[in-house]
Amino acid sequence: VLTESHSDPPNPSPIFGRGSCSRAQWSPASVTQPQLHCGDALGSAELAYARGLELETQNDAHCVDCFFQAATSAWPAIADDLCGECTPHGRAAEVYHSALIKLITAGQSFRRFNPKQGLTVHSSAGVKTIPTGYRGFVWEPEDFDFVTPVGEYTTKELTRFYRCAGLGVTTVVTRCRRHGETFVRPKQVFSATVLLRPVVDGPQPARHYVLEFFDPLRISAVTTATCEVPLARDLTAPIVYLLSQANRDYVTNFLQPGSNSAETGLFMIEPYQPGKIPVVIVHGLLSDPFTWVDLFNEVRAHPDIIARYQFLGFQYATGEP
Repeated sequence: VLTESHSDPPNPSPIFGRGSCSRAQWSPASVTQPQLHCGDALGSAELAYARGLELETQNDAHCVDCFFQAATSAWPAIADDLCGECTPHGRAAEVYHSALIKLITAGQSFRRFNPKQGLTVHSSAGVKTIPTGYRGFVWEPEDFDFVTPVGEYTTKELTRFYRCAGLGVTTVVTRCRRHGETFVRPKQVFSATVLLRPVVDGPQPARHYVLEFFDPLRISAVTTATCEVPLARDLTAPIVYLLSQANRDYVTNFLQPGSNSAETGLFMIEPYQPGKIPVVIVHGLLSDPFTWVDLFNEVRAHPDIIARYQFLGFQYATGEP
């Protein structure tokens, strides 16, 4: 069940935004620190995770391999505890999710991740590619231009935040507009929950893993070898991410139409889906498309609505005659 928390979480340190124009604050995803005193089965995961953090500070691409080893070593420790409505918790879950966050960011920074081909990992056995899987998306694999793990965020533009804890790492995916495309914003963002797990679960650690991306708008749980487990989901994060980067200078657009680079036109929020009823959202005088973010955040939390309707936005300089 999605948590409908009101918009008053702890105030994070902003890393995006443009002074007073920003209506939101966004902080990077936090990770745990290694605990090297562990002597149980989790010890190898802790060691690999600590080594990955060390190599990352040295700008060494082998940190990707260590984060992969840490996540896969921690998986067996949490897999047996996954059952029904239970949410992964404890030290194993902390190490797994932190290693996965680092794997996502480092994999992109060192160009080890290709959304169509997979994640490249080096080991003593040689180089291998960890395949990717995409579940439930209306987007294509090549649309995953950049993946940003979700951290703390806040905004007063929204009444509620729709998010819940579970298995996997919540992220915001950014897609950049291709040359010649129409009805598409320069940057499109959408939610994805990322999970690294064995292809086949079993009592023995599996050797073959897959890096999976789930659309939290359409998928709320994942099936393991023993049961169905709730996925971590955050439907609100892409909206706040956009708000944190937006330069909402609609007063200038009103007083001096055409004075900035704001585009006029109709934009799709998701790829075209035949059979759905289109809903066009148009802002009014002295405003911009972000005027409707609270409404949009609310309606997208209802699966029956997104199953029948497709939303589009229209943007224009409100001072135009």
